[in-house]
Amino acid sequence: MAKVPKAIYAPGELDKVRQNLGSIDKDEAKRMVEILGGEVGLEKTHVEEKTRQKPKRRNELVDVHVKGSSSHYSRGQPKRRVELPVEENTVEKKKRIIIDPADDPSIPFKLPYKERIKMDRFAAQPEFEIKNTSQVFSSVLSIFTELPDYVNPEFIHHRMKDIYQRIEMLVTSMRTLFPRNNVQRNEKVKKTSGFAYSVLDIIRYWNIEKISSELKKIQSHPRNVKVSEFADILKSIYKPLFILDKLDLEVHIKGSFKMLFKVLSLENAAPESKNKNQEILRNALSAYVAIKRDVHYILYPMLMKLLSDRWMTYNNFFIQKKNRYMHFLSVSEPDQILPVSREEMVKEMPAEEQPSVEDTVVDEDAFLPVG
Repeated sequence: MAKVPKAIYAPGELDKVRQNLGSIDKDEAKRMVEILGGEVGLEKTHVEEKTRQKPKRRNELVDVHVKGSSSHYSRGQPKRRVELPVEENTVEKKKRIIIDPADDPSIPFKLPYKERIKMDRFAAQPEFEIKNTSQVFSSVLSIFTELPDYVNPEFIHHRMKDIYQRIEMLVTSMRTLFPRNNVQRNEKVKKTSGFAYSVLDIIRYWNIEKISSELKKIQSHPRNVKVSEFADILKSIYKPLFILDKLDLEVHIKGSFKMLFKVLSLENAAPESKNKNQEILRNALSAYVAIKRDVHYILYPMLMKLLSDRWMTYNNFFIQKKNRYMHFLSVSEPDQILPVSREEMVKEMPAEEQPSVEDTVVDEDAFLPVG
């Protein structure tokens, strides 16, 4: 008969059995052994138990790459479930996105007196005229009190009127040539270039109605308008500019305008129609360049007063206050249209219908140079 190995018990297990049996004498113990049979087992110590414990393991789906196999074959293989050892007493590290408190939109900020003076003096410069001399003087004297942050009435009447007219020129021109209710033209532009369609669509949906209505409210009481009352106007102006910010003026904006001109020319090749469309697109492109270059800069002191706790240069403001800026506009980075190459702008069109390079660069002199 094969020899049966002695039983091995966990530390303290035999002691628990003895306690359950209660106190018995030697004679009684011998009788129990004779009746039950078996042999005396071994009890492990706590040290032995610790060293014999198997390491914890976890199951996880992973990509298994065999050395020497091709990358194509490896990518085609399904993931395998394997057991991976887990180290004892390890703390799982949580990935955190560290945001500068000064750029955290969830943290309120207070504008210090010195920084307020810097901003007000800067906003009063002739290139902005957001503040006038008397407003800056009052701001300097208000060391212990916080005065209402009023806007220069002249800025409201004249500068904002010019700014709105530029945006209105761009949007109405686009809506004229690329109306939202012309389904056939919309499908043709989208088929020709999905990228150009996205760019033009952002421009024609620029919310000039909101800008106009808010501006009328402000112009009805220009002498007591606060910077905070410009919030909706600033959002409506800057949001499309943010979405189109990564695009190149020559390649993407001007290229999209040319793509629209090509579609219009295919619909109606009459010289008078082409000349009319060229003129409208030329004015629209000129307006966009002015908005991107000038309006974006002229209004930034207002944004700075709403979103920053200190004065900053133009470029630094949009970099260091990026999170507050995006939160203010209710946008995120994925909302931005990403740039593509000139060739990719028409790659979605069927090969037999794709315009040649010469066709896409039609009447170059008819469009204003971007500068």
